[in-house]
Amino acid sequence: MVRTVRVRHGLSQQALAFRAGTNQQAVSRIERGLEEPTWSRLQGLLLAMGEELAVEARPLQHSQHPRDLAYARGSSLDDRLEGAINVLEAAQELRASVAGAQVE
Repeated sequence: MVRTVRVRHGLSQQALAFRAGTNQQAVSRIERGLEEPTWSRLQGLLLAMGEELAVEARPLQHSQHPRDLAYARGSSLDDRLEGAINVLEAAQELRASVAGAQVE
């Protein structure tokens, strides 16, 4: 978001950093996702570009239970990939068993 707004305003990372009272390296780290900015830092960067941060809550558009989402968020990438592979394998087995039952 920071990069998108910065580019829309025609600012360099250095110019944004100067306006926001930080340094270019910090802006670069945030834009590359190497640093997760605090709310106040993100708000400061946006204010330095004449924009404000707006947050809203919206209902999820899928059927996952919030408990499952919280578990997935706390899981490592490897654990989530393993879970997805297990679901895929189970679906393939189910499809094969249904196909086999239709042949008989």
